Amino acid sequence: MKSFNEIYAEVLKSNKTDLEVLRKRYFNRIVLCAIAIFVLVMVGVYFSGSEASGLIYISIAVCIVLIVIFLLGPANAYRRIYKEKVVKTFIQAYDENLQFYYEKGIPSAVYREGHFEHYDRYESEDLIIGKVDGHDIMMGEVHTESETEDSDGKRSYTTIFHGLFGMCKLNNSYHGMVKIHADKGVLGKVFQNKKRIEMDSSEFEKYFDVIADDKIQAMQILTSDIMDKMILFIKQSKLKYELTIRENKLYIRFKTGAMFEGNIIKSSVDFDTLKKVYDIINFTFDITRALVKVTDETDF
Repeated sequence: MKSFNEIYAEVLKSNKTDLEVLRKRYFNRIVLCAIAIFVLVMVGVYFSGSEASGLIYISIAVCIVLIVIFLLGPANAYRRIYKEKVVKTFIQAYDENLQFYYEKGIPSAVYREGHFEHYDRYESEDLIIGKVDGHDIMMGEVHTESETEDSDGKRSYTTIFHGLFGMCKLNNSYHGMVKIHADKGVLGKVFQNKKRIEMDSSEFEKYFDVIADDKIQAMQILTSDIMDKMILFIKQSKLKYELTIRENKLYIRFKTGAMFEGNIIKSSVDFDTLKKVYDIINFTFDITRALVKVTDETDF
């Protein structure tokens, strides 16, 4: 498997010049449009209270709308090119058995199998699909929201989860379900789920709550090696993540927000952005391999 520096060098070599020209061109356009909007607002302030102020305000509003429309085209174009040139190249350089489809997503039925939360609205894009050591895997960006309705019937939505979600197939089936969720603190432990299991590692307990149907089998799966991997990753990445092991599948999600959107302010091949993607994918594959080994050696 290639190191991050090797993959980054490939992406940098193939995309640096063309994408940087496009990014800088679009960034300059944003700056000019921002200045134009500022000038229009100042004009509106200057003429406030005059007889023609109503007409001036309407004209300013129309101009601002046209400016926004003027920006949307290049923004969407840069977004598509970034995903096609940078993200796709990066994913396939990591492993040639992986494919990236930015217009596709993970079906909601697959996400629901992870038993993470109830939601009212679901969106997914940026699908990564392929095999890891012969095991099927899919990852992608997922955004779930809850819906509320006020007394006037107006609906509003609140984000529950936004980040990367993955599903990996194991060999052996675990007859039950283990959920390893982010620690809910003292209050969460007071009102804890009856199936919550206290693990042997006090450090692991600082970061995660384990809920399982069978305590013995759960502890067979969560070996000290696997817990150490999970602790090390959360310390290094500072990312909150959760896992569910159900039957012959691992479901994992990382609370990252949007991951594959080109940031117009940063370099199109920003080192830190791509390193974050690499670390998440690498950890997902690493924990999958460890779980495959453990479940293969365990008689459930």
